[in-house]
Amino acid sequence: MENVQIELTLTTPDGAPVTEPNDFVCLRALVKNVSCVYFAFPHDLKVEMYFTASAGVFVMNLNMEPSDDILYEGVIQDVPLGRLEPGASREIDTIVCFLAHGYFEVLAEVRLVEAGQVKAGIGYLKVTLPGELR
Repeated sequence: MENVQIELTLTTPDGAPVTEPNDFVCLRALVKNVSCVYFAFPHDLKVEMYFTASAGVFVMNLNMEPSDDILYEGVIQDVPLGRLEPGASREIDTIVCFLAHGYFEVLAEVRLVEAGQVKAGIGYLKVTLPGELR
């Protein structure tokens, strides 16, 4: 069961879709803590449901392929997200530039620091820049 949901989006300054290489765009990762644990206790012929939700300290790793055709600004490994309470979310922006037409894959992996870097969730984005492929 995943503890976080990750939504990856690309945005341009004017809000237009990304259609051409060599433009700097914003890769936004929206990470939301959705962790909760449910407990059921039988009580007088009915079942009472309880749940506890847990906060956590998270880090994110980004992997972009083919890496030879992508520039990025800043750090993409062990990006600190900080402590996220249940239901809380955090947005992380990374500036990227795709250097060619073609197909690109972006993978975001979030890990829970307190549990020895246990995987908490994965997000995936496929980018297609139409035109002449290499």
